[in-house]
Amino acid sequence: MQLSDQDMMQLEAYWNDTLPVAEREMLERKLTNNPAFKEAAEAWQYIVQDGFTPTQKELDARQTLRQQLQSFESNLPAALESSSRSISRPLILGMGAVAAVVALLFLFNSLRPDLEESRIDELIVYLPPNNQTYSNTWDSAGMEAYKKKDYPLAVEILSQAVTLEDSLYLLYAGIAALQIDQTKKAITFLNYIASSEDWEAYHDHAQWYLALAYAKSREWDKTDSLLHEITLVGKKHEHFSEMQVLSEVMEELR
Repeated sequence: MQLSDQDMMQLEAYWNDTLPVAEREMLERKLTNNPAFKEAAEAWQYIVQDGFTPTQKELDARQTLRQQLQSFESNLPAALESSSRSISRPLILGMGAVAAVVALLFLFNSLRPDLEESRIDELIVYLPPNNQTYSNTWDSAGMEAYKKKDYPLAVEILSQAVTLEDSLYLLYAGIAALQIDQTKKAITFLNYIASSEDWEAYHDHAQWYLALAYAKSREWDKTDSLLHEITLVGKKHEHFSEMQVLSEVMEELR
């Protein structure tokens, strides 16, 4: 069951002993008579009260992540404009030479297709989310987009999770970004989860998809480091078998 914003506000007031008597009695009856509501309320109480208050290190990491997200947005128009200026003149002045180079590249690529690159993409698969209670309608909309594999929309919505202080959704935002080749953004999101002490239960997934992101961006040293960590865990790691396939692909790529 998903709690509404009003439900969450009433529950927090109830736990803080600030809820009016009439509302308190109504809420207590609902907790007694509605098992699904009680379960969702207990999950929300755990998030609010039990260990999810961020440390200064966590707050600093969130601030860094916010700055990186702002950087993506602010640099995109300038990058597109610069790319447009730099490409237009060579296309006009050197059309014949470009055509010749393209023909040669096509010939070589037809003789030796880059199968290894596609093999990395094949390893980037959809990760079904756990059954969870969403904190608000914003999270719900983002996860629905992710479930429908509308990855551009999922990235757009779930990347706001850092502002809403609910960082777990950045795992799915990172996977979605990886699916649409937004590799740098995927690395930012996934690295946040992989290094967070709050989401240790999700470290296997974060490490694996982060390794794929580094492999796609040809950052071999970082990929090797993550694969080594997975190897140390061994077969208990949720992505141990896939890691072995990625190691083989990397040997062919390098």
